[in-house]
Amino acid sequence: MPCDCATLVLVVKYPQKGGSFNFSLEHNDGDMGFFLPGGLVGAYMPEAYTNATLTLLDTVFLSVVETMFPKIPHDVL
Repeated sequence: MPCDCATLVLVVKYPQKGGSFNFSLEHNDGDMGFFLPGGLVGAYMPEAYTNATLTLLDTVFLSVVETMFPKIPHDVL
């Protein structure tokens, strides 16, 4: 993943078993993954797997989170 961006991945179609090496999880249609800047994606995807990926600059992502959830302490973010 880029070092200055947060990445969101929405699993659109997952017709067979696949999974994440990072978290030892299987994925299903409709699942979403969130990857911090510089994170590694370690997963195996079956044939006919499709997803939608959104990458945002980390400063933009944090700004939106701070705006939507002002009670979260800044040091937690």
